[in-house]
Amino acid sequence: MSPVRNIKSVGSTKPIPVFVWIPPIYNPVYKIEVEVSSGTKYDITNILIQGEYTDGITETIGNFSFKINNSTQVYTSLFNPYDKVNIYIDYGTTATSLRFVGMIERISKSNNSLILSGRGGASKVLGKNITYSATDKARSTILSEIISENFTSITANNLSTDTETLTVDYFEKPFWDVVKEICTIASYDAYVDADFDFNYFESGSKTNTTEAVVHSKNILEVGDFAPDASSIVNKVRVYGVNTNELPLIYTAEDSTSQTTYESKELRINDSTIKTVAQAKARADYELAKNKDPPTVGTIISLGLPTIEPGEQIRISDPANGLEPKYYTIQKFVHKFSNDDPFKTELTIQKERTTIPSILKDRVKFESELMKNINPNDLDFSYIWDFSSDTGTHSNTEIVINSGTGKGVLKTTTGNDTGTWVSENLSLDSAISSFVQISAYGDSIENIQIFISTNGGTTFYPMIVGNESVIKSGSDIKIKLVLNSSSSQVKTLAFLYNLN
Repeated sequence: MSPVRNIKSVGSTKPIPVFVWIPPIYNPVYKIEVEVSSGTKYDITNILIQGEYTDGITETIGNFSFKINNSTQVYTSLFNPYDKVNIYIDYGTTATSLRFVGMIERISKSNNSLILSGRGGASKVLGKNITYSATDKARSTILSEIISENFTSITANNLSTDTETLTVDYFEKPFWDVVKEICTIASYDAYVDADFDFNYFESGSKTNTTEAVVHSKNILEVGDFAPDASSIVNKVRVYGVNTNELPLIYTAEDSTSQTTYESKELRINDSTIKTVAQAKARADYELAKNKDPPTVGTIISLGLPTIEPGEQIRISDPANGLEPKYYTIQKFVHKFSNDDPFKTELTIQKERTTIPSILKDRVKFESELMKNINPNDLDFSYIWDFSSDTGTHSNTEIVINSGTGKGVLKTTTGNDTGTWVSENLSLDSAISSFVQISAYGDSIENIQIFISTNGGTTFYPMIVGNESVIKSGSDIKIKLVLNSSSSQVKTLAFLYNLN
C-alpha cells in the first residue's frame, strides 16, 4: 500500500492522502515438512488435508495442528512426540523462508489420517522455573542472563537494548511468567522465533512494509470489529513487596475515562516490585494501555507470507471503520487446506475479554492476595525499612545489620526515650484527611506516632494501625517517640489517598 498525495492545495483546501495498494507480483507458496530425530525431513505439503498454525507475542505461545492423509499407513509409526514441524512460506514459485518451527506434542489418528499438534519454539522454555536476583540491573541484561544461565536450547541474539533498570528476586518462578512480567513493565514484547532465538523489542516498533490487508482486494472476512469497552481499566492499584505485613501500594487513575465509562478497577499483586518508582511505572503503564477502549476484532485475508510476530500491518476497510493505517497485530493464524487458498487471520490489538479469561484472572488474583492488607482501601503507601540512616535523631539511632542489610530504629544506649523525625516526603498534591500509619517491630505499644502535613510545623497524633483524620497537606513528616529502650521499629508504613 503506497501513499500518494496531490502536489499542492487549492485555496484553503488541504492535500488529501490517497492510499493505493500495490499487490505482490507473485502468489504465496508454502511447504510443510516434519523433521524426525535422525534429521530426516518428510515433506507433507501434498498430503495435507487441512491445518493451521498460530504465532504471536508475549501472551501468545505459538501452536499448530495439521491433518494429513495416511490412507497408505506409511506415516503411522514414522513420527514421534518432539519431532519438529518446519513451515516455509514465500511469494514466488518456491517456499524457502523458514517462518515457524513447532514441536510435535500429540499424534492422533482419525479416519485414515493423522493429526499432528503441538506448540512453537517457546515450548522449549515452558515449564522451567527461574531462581534469580538482581539489583538495579538493565531489563534486557536480566533477560539475557536468565537465558544464558538456564537454557542451552535457545539463544538470545535479538534482545533490543533496554537500559531501564529493575530490582528482582525470583524464586522458582516460571520463566514465561518472568518474560510477561518484564514485558508488561517495560512496554516491550517477546517471542521465540523459528531459529529458537529469543526476541525482545519495544511494543509497536516493528512494521511490515510488504503486506497489507485491503477492502475489495484481499479481505475475505471481517469479524465483529469495533472499539470494545468491556476491557477498559481506568484505575490501577499495584501492590508491591509486602514487608512485615506492611504493603507497598501505588494507584494510578484517569478521571476522564471514569466519567465516560464509570470506574473500572484493576489490582495487581507483584512481589518483585520493591520501590515506589517501580510500582508507579507499572500502574502508569497499565492505565495508559487500558483506559480507552481498544479496537478489537479479527480479519481474514488471503495469505500474508512475510508477517512476523509483533509487527504492525497496514489495513484499509472503511466500511468497517478501519481507516488506512498501521494496526497492531496481537497474533495471527495461517490456515492451510487442500480445498481452499492459503489464508491468514489477524487478531487486531488484543482479543476480546471473555468470561473464562475474567474468571481466570480473578482466581489468579485471589490466590495471590488472599489476606486483606489494605482494609481502608487507600491508594498509596510509603515504606521506611530503616535499611539506611535517614531522618533526624534525638537519642535514637538506626542500627543496620551488615550481613542482612536490614535495620532497626531504637533508642541510643543509656536512654529509655528518644525521638525520630523522618525526612520530608513531598507529594504531587495534598493528601485526603484519612490516612493510616502502620508499624512493625518490638514493643510497638510503647511508641507514639505523629504526622505533619505541613513539613513539620504542626504534628497530629496517630493510632498505629487505625485510620485517622488529619488536616490535608502535601509535605509529610512522621515523628516517632520511643518510650522504652526495648522498643525497636523495623518497618514503618504510611498509607494515604490524594485529593
